[in-house]
Amino acid sequence: MNELFTHTAWWQWGLCLLIGLAYAWALYRRSPFAPLPKKLLFGIRFLLVALLVWTLWAPLWRIVESYEERPVWAIAIDNSRSMATAWGDSTTRRKQLERLRRLQSRLQALGYEVSVVDLKGEVVSWDSLRFDQERTDLAGMLRRLQASHEGDYLANVLLVSDGIVNAGENPLYMSFPFKVHTWAVGDTTHYPDLSIYSFHSLRIVQKGNRFQLIAEVQNKGGGDRQVALRLREGSKVLEQRVVKTTEGSITRHVFELRATEEGVFQYTVEVSPLAGELNTVNNRRSVVVEVIDRKKSILILASVAHPDLKALRSALERTGNYEVSFYIDGVSRELPRKNYDLLIAYQLPNRQRPLSAALQELLASPLPKWWIGGAQTDWNALNRMQKLLTVLPSGSRTDEVGAYVTEEFRAFAVPVALNASLRKLPPLLAPYARYNLLPAATVLLYQQVGTTTTMRPLWVLGQASPRQAVLVAEGLWRWRLEAYALFKDQSIVDELIDKTVQYLTADRSKRRFLVSTNKADYEEGEPVWLEAEAYDELFQPIKSLAFEVFLQGEKKQERYRLQLSETERRFALTALPSGRYSFVAKANINGKEEEVRGGFVVRRAERELYDRTARFDWLRQLAQATGGDFVTTDRFDTWQASIGEAKARLHTQNRLMEVVALPWLFWLLFALAVVEWAVRKYQGYV
Repeated sequence: MNELFTHTAWWQWGLCLLIGLAYAWALYRRSPFAPLPKKLLFGIRFLLVALLVWTLWAPLWRIVESYEERPVWAIAIDNSRSMATAWGDSTTRRKQLERLRRLQSRLQALGYEVSVVDLKGEVVSWDSLRFDQERTDLAGMLRRLQASHEGDYLANVLLVSDGIVNAGENPLYMSFPFKVHTWAVGDTTHYPDLSIYSFHSLRIVQKGNRFQLIAEVQNKGGGDRQVALRLREGSKVLEQRVVKTTEGSITRHVFELRATEEGVFQYTVEVSPLAGELNTVNNRRSVVVEVIDRKKSILILASVAHPDLKALRSALERTGNYEVSFYIDGVSRELPRKNYDLLIAYQLPNRQRPLSAALQELLASPLPKWWIGGAQTDWNALNRMQKLLTVLPSGSRTDEVGAYVTEEFRAFAVPVALNASLRKLPPLLAPYARYNLLPAATVLLYQQVGTTTTMRPLWVLGQASPRQAVLVAEGLWRWRLEAYALFKDQSIVDELIDKTVQYLTADRSKRRFLVSTNKADYEEGEPVWLEAEAYDELFQPIKSLAFEVFLQGEKKQERYRLQLSETERRFALTALPSGRYSFVAKANINGKEEEVRGGFVVRRAERELYDRTARFDWLRQLAQATGGDFVTTDRFDTWQASIGEAKARLHTQNRLMEVVALPWLFWLLFALAVVEWAVRKYQGYV
């Protein structure tokens, strides 16, 4: 619908008509035309001039546009490995996919737009669908589906799944703006099953120490019986014992070993299966233990007692790599004396208490140091003691700041999801100050104030020897508490602390070529990241270096020729089958061959096969929570037949534009002028 919407006053209308009338009268009152042509020409000129004058006031034309938006149906398919067994053999799987294909055609015939997705994203064709995903994150799939159809009329989603979720959030605690209909597939029967419920150990063990591996055996429907429990390292059986299990119980069994050599080791515990047990994949589990040769010694010096001190100690001691000592000025009786690998100076120097001679000597020593600032820090003194940045505070004011990582940071690997996690953590307290970054520094974290990202450094590392780091804010304890509340895991914070300490304490005096993996164990299909560093005689980073990596595994041997550069210091090894691997990296630096050895383990990704019992009750709850339907395989055809025709959503919008910009007005004025000219031409007066 279009209508005239003008701010033209009545007197403006009258003036337009008057000018048009006066112009036509002046032009044609004494013209030699016959009466009829004269009246026609008079009327055309009157209308033409009146319209032209009217357009000078730029009247507006309201255009009301209406359009219909077709609703969207999405078919979300759980294509995990457990679904491959839930649908049986490949013939049955093809038949069920054919039913989904027919549903897609029916929905399109009813006027719906149809989108088909799986756990990885949009499905290009039904023939490309493979049930091979190693984990099931249905919440992530529904969130991505919602994001990809933002702004669309996504009204209904059919989730095809067995309800077995082993990754991501629980969709029952999330809200969606569409109905989720669930097609429940699989077998809900609880068959007798004997399994390793859990298997865990310390991830890092000091060489020479004893450590425990703890296995829990679950008996579901197997009755009271005795079973064999074996502990293996590779193909070697380390211990075998007969254990008693009772119906419905979880029994705990402890193996104790001694770490006799340095390296990465994979231990597997197995329980003998029941006669006729259908699922034997969950009868074994593996764990990876890294044995290190020496604990590093860390001294935390502090000017005040603070919760951050406990947070630092807990984060470091949980790795098993460090021996942590404390000295709190004015509280501790005696300054510990030993050879330390790192000093952590918390809120030192203090602006209210001068440093003792012993502290001054220790802080001036050529040891790696991590300076952590706070409300009690004397920033002017600290600026003189380190060469990474200067902090010039504005009085005693503080800022509540968040943190974010830049893509340019290359000193060590940080988790891909770190920025997303940091946004959920509470702010730290940093001084309201002017920050000047010095050339020797590289920034790990910048400050974020509210939703505004800044270029003010928060967490800074230095490359010069001895290495130093500066964290300008206090409040790490809040990060650890909130991380546990949000994720039930503090590793996102502890890993930042641990990697900073690793970076500061890395032994550079003997080794000029370093290659390591970012962790000790990986799941099958996950890329293994090698991180490489090289230094010259002055221990300045080498900008370009070719090197080789010889990889030796139980099922694969490979040689890689890699090129280290300023921007490329991480290299991915992909498509590695499960097993234990060792590697030797070699490089020639100024005529001298440097060699680095290391190892890692690739574990079989079997979480999809640990539990094959379908969760129909969970799928029913999800459908009810979103207003959708719960459908079983035998009712699927009846359900799809009940789907009605698409009801489009009507949208209207108003748009204003100046009348002078309307194309038809130009052609109207042009037509009037042409007609007037043609009449005058015909009468012989042109």
